Amino acid sequence: DLRALLGRQPPASPVPRPVAGAMPEITPAMLADAIQTNQIGLVYQPKVRCAEDTVTVGFEALARWTHPQWGPIPPDRFILLAEREGLIEPLTRKVLVQACATMAAIRHATGAIIRRIPALPHRVLETIAAHRRSPI
Repeated sequence: DLRALLGRQPPASPVPRPVAGAMPEITPAMLADAIQTNQIGLVYQPKVRCAEDTVTVGFEALARWTHPQWGPIPPDRFILLAEREGLIEPLTRKVLVQACATMAAIRHATGAIIRRIPALPHRVLETIAAHRRSPI
């Protein structure tokens, strides 16, 4: 049951109220700090595919930045900056680790078996394998 799986996620941290006034220009240093200090988290969007006799259920991990002073920063304000400034790799690594940890936690909590993993780059498979070996 989808609700049961999502209900086992840790509660979200309270979102800080944005400071009145315009949000400052996002700098590469601000984004690098956000990546290092875990200000960027994931939300999971359900993906359902219905075929003739099967239903495939999965999730898409979406990066979301909650700045401690300014509150939520929209992805269109930081994803292109990450690509332009060479921060997309550390951002991708952080997102990958969080998503794999969540997948492992759901598997541990529910016994759900991942039946099919689409072709993924070698680094993704290594990260998944590392989380299967780690005690959760």
